[in-house]
Amino acid sequence: MGITSQVNLQGAFSYGRNYDLGSHASTFEFGFKVRNAHKGQDAYSPTYDEQAYGLANGGATPPSCTATTQTSCTPPMTEFLNGFSSPNYYFGHYTYGPVTRFSEITGALPGLLSQTNNPAITLDEEATEFTSYGGDFDLTERVSAAYAMNTIEFGRFRLQTGLRLEATQLNILGYVVTQTQNQNTGALSAVTTPSLATPWYWDPFPSVQLRYRISDNDDIRAVYGRGGGPEFAVADGAGYVFNNLEDQSQVLKINSRTLRVEAHWPTAPCSSPSSMAMDRANRRLFIGCRSKVMAVINADTGRVITTLPIGDHVDATAFDSETKLIFNSNGEGTVTVIREDSADQYSVVQTVKTLPRAKTMALDPKTHRLFLSTAENGQFEVLVVGK
Repeated sequence: MGITSQVNLQGAFSYGRNYDLGSHASTFEFGFKVRNAHKGQDAYSPTYDEQAYGLANGGATPPSCTATTQTSCTPPMTEFLNGFSSPNYYFGHYTYGPVTRFSEITGALPGLLSQTNNPAITLDEEATEFTSYGGDFDLTERVSAAYAMNTIEFGRFRLQTGLRLEATQLNILGYVVTQTQNQNTGALSAVTTPSLATPWYWDPFPSVQLRYRISDNDDIRAVYGRGGGPEFAVADGAGYVFNNLEDQSQVLKINSRTLRVEAHWPTAPCSSPSSMAMDRANRRLFIGCRSKVMAVINADTGRVITTLPIGDHVDATAFDSETKLIFNSNGEGTVTVIREDSADQYSVVQTVKTLPRAKTMALDPKTHRLFLSTAENGQFEVLVVGK
């Protein structure tokens, strides 16, 4: 119960003008963009404890209980059903319902809490504080960007230069709920402490592009630019996030505390990296690339240790820390299985046939099964792959 809100405001402006630089046609353009996103949650999630009673202990039977042999008295969910059900849920493979009516449950709470001498349930204030305040937050993100770009024509050559500035400011308010124990009474209680973070950063992104026109339909371009298209990310659990840039064949090392990029690592000879998994214990990144190889990279130094062949159009990589197996799901309809023999030694052990376009994948670390999604003949399917 409570409020979850989100308000996004955004505005943009740009201006361009043609001019002549001597005998050369030119264009100058500039603009800016501002976005303000405000999200928050102020929710109350009460937790109730079922109260035991017994006639042998002198406890009075709550009025709603009819069987004197009961040791507790919480109404079953069958008393609050709304009658809705669907036997055709998920293409008829799963029967949905019946389900409960929330308004009836909340309507019954006052009576259960107020039963004389022996209420059926009591409010667990400590657990309520954990479930309520632990999930509340207030987040404001302000993103500002500005650019300037100039283009000059030199006969068959066209030179374009530009500079883009981006800045992000965050105001994050959360709550840390901890459990304390009274040294005298031994009673447990919850203590809520506000946690405020206000990180911000800004980055310049220069770019240069030179184009030579061979004919009306053909040209040659040389491009330099900072930035890139992030594709997949993993966290090491120690304060760093690794993100691959598919269009630049790089991996970024990002400090999650300062929100700064601390390193750019090339993935060559692996190009177009599109998936990633991590062995946290050995500090190894496993990166699937569209050049039909998987690269193993040292997460501390960025060194490419080795590459191994995989299938075409890889889209997901998963690592099973218990079996030491690495899985790469490929759009061609295969899963390439690689074994981690040691931190620096790897071998391809199997190629599993699946279905074309079954490239989105998830691993269940408990059952060691893979789940892949595909849409064959217009119907959504989930493939389950196990031993």
